[in-house]
Amino acid sequence: MVRAMSTPIKRHPVHRHLNHVSIHSKLLALAVFSAVVLVGISSFLLWHQYQAARESRMVAIRQTVETMSTTVQTIHKMETSGALTTQQAQALAIKLVNDARYSGQEYFWINDIAVKLITHPFRPDLNGKDVSSIRDPQGNPLFVRFVDIVKSEGAGYHAYLWPKPGQDKPVEKISYVAGFKPWGWVIGSGMYVDDLRSQFITSAMWDAGYIVCALVAIMVMLQLVYQSIVRGLDKAARVARTITSGDVSQNIHLIGGDEIGDLIGEMKTMSEQLNGVMTQVHGAAEQLSQSSEEIAAVSMDLSSRTEQTAASLEETAATMSELTRTV
Repeated sequence: MVRAMSTPIKRHPVHRHLNHVSIHSKLLALAVFSAVVLVGISSFLLWHQYQAARESRMVAIRQTVETMSTTVQTIHKMETSGALTTQQAQALAIKLVNDARYSGQEYFWINDIAVKLITHPFRPDLNGKDVSSIRDPQGNPLFVRFVDIVKSEGAGYHAYLWPKPGQDKPVEKISYVAGFKPWGWVIGSGMYVDDLRSQFITSAMWDAGYIVCALVAIMVMLQLVYQSIVRGLDKAARVARTITSGDVSQNIHLIGGDEIGDLIGEMKTMSEQLNGVMTQVHGAAEQLSQSSEEIAAVSMDLSSRTEQTAASLEETAATMSELTRTV
C-alpha cells in the first residue's frame, strides 16, 4: 500500500505572527487599519478638492487680467491709429480699469515699472504716489514684487496677505499681474482665498464626523462578528471535549453554514462514525461472550461424557477380571 505524501503548506511570515494573536486583537487591528485607510483617503480627496478650487480661482484671476489687458491693448490701438491722443487713451484705460468689477467686489489696479501707483479703486489716496515702501504683513515690498514678476516673466502670480476692503485684518490673497510694455504699466488683480480655507476646515469637520460615524458602525459590526466567532468556537470546543471524554452518544446540533459550522459538521460526522464503531464493537463483544458460553457448555458436556465412558471402562475391566479368576 502506497502512503500519500502531503505537501507542506508554505506560510507567509505574517501568518506565523498572526497565529499567535487573539481573534479580538486581529479584529481590532482590522478596525484600526480601516480607520487609517478611511482617514487617508478622505484627507487626500479633501485636499485635492481644496487644491482644485484654488487652481480654479487662480485661472479665473489670470483670465480676467488677460481680458483687461486685451481691452487696454484695444485702446492703445486707438492711440496708434490717431483716434485718441496718448493722454486721452491712458485716461480712458484708467477709467475702465478703475470702474471694472467682477465676482462681486473684485477689482483691478495699475502701477508702472517705476513702482508708482496709477490707479487703485479702493486706495485713491495712493494714486500717483511711489508705493515701493508698501509692504505686506510679512514685510515683503508688495508692488516691488509685482514689478519684479513682470520684468522677469512678463506675467505671473503672487500670493500674499492683504486686508479686504473696509477691514483691517489681512487675509490670504492671490494676485496675477501682467505687463503692458507700450505704456510701461503693470495691470493686476487678485482674489481672496481665505474663504477656500474656511470651506476646507468646514468640510474637514464634516468629514471627521462622517468618519467617526463610520468607525462606530464598523466597531459595532466587528463586535457582532467577534461574538459570532467566539460562540462558534466555544461550541466546537465543547463538542471536542465531549468526544475526547468518550461520550459520542450526544446529539450535536449545527449552528450555521460558515467555516465554524462546517467544522462542527465534520465533528458531528466523526462522532456519528465513532458511535457506529462503538455499536459494532459492543455487538461483536456480545457475540463473543455468547460464543464463549456455548463453548463452555460443550466442554462441560464433553467432560461429563468422558467421565461416564471412563466409569463404563472400569466396570468392564472388573467384570473381565472376575471371569478370569473363575476360569
